This record gives sequence, structure tokens and C-alpha cells, in this order.
Amino acid sequence: MKITNEQAEYLLSLPKKIVEGNQLLDRITINPEFILPHLPEKFHPFAGKDFTDKEHHIHYYVDGYKPLAWAIPIINDDFKIKEISEDVDFNSTFAEIIIQFAKTINIETAITINKQLL
Repeated sequence: MKITNEQAEYLLSLPKKIVEGNQLLDRITINPEFILPHLPEKFHPFAGKDFTDKEHHIHYYVDGYKPLAWAIPIINDDFKIKEISEDVDFNSTFAEIIIQFAKTINIETAITINKQLL
């Protein structure tokens, strides 16, 4: 089946929802409810927390849990950038997010981003 660019743009503009079984989900992330002894303290207040698609949050790998099972609100994290908006500074902010993420995960190779190409 072929679709036109206009049809594709229309489909992309529709709101997206997640369906599990026959149920429409209004949240997309649920932290584990159980706290293992080695879970860092900063995650404890968020045990069992669910996040809607409107809540900015950041995922972490924690040993002993499924990959990226834990998330915390971005406002409670040390990550430098707390929000991104689609204004004039979007490219600049997005580039800074990539650079800050690289620092967070200790990437040693310098990253250069041409903001005009974003």
C-alpha cells in the first residue's frame, strides 16, 4: 500500500496512545514497587511511581532490575537541562542535551554538533 506525503503527515500528526491487551494506557512508565538493598537512595521516593506522557523523566539502569526500569522526574535529577521547547533555541538546547548526556555517561571522545544540521 502506498500513501501520499500528505497522508503520512496526517497520520504522524494524530495523537499516539499505547494499548496493552484491550486496554488504553494513560501512563507509559511505572517504576518497580520493590526496593532492593543496593538501590541508590535517590530512587526510593519514586518506588511504584507511574509517569504520564506529560511528565518529563529520565531513565536509569540499576543492577538487579530490568534495563531502564527506574525513572525519576527530571526536576529531581542532577541533569543540567530540565525542559526542551520547540522555540528558536530548540537546536541549541537539543545540542546541549546531547553534550550533557555524553558527559553524564562519561564519553571521552569530544562531540561536535553542527546546530544548523539539526
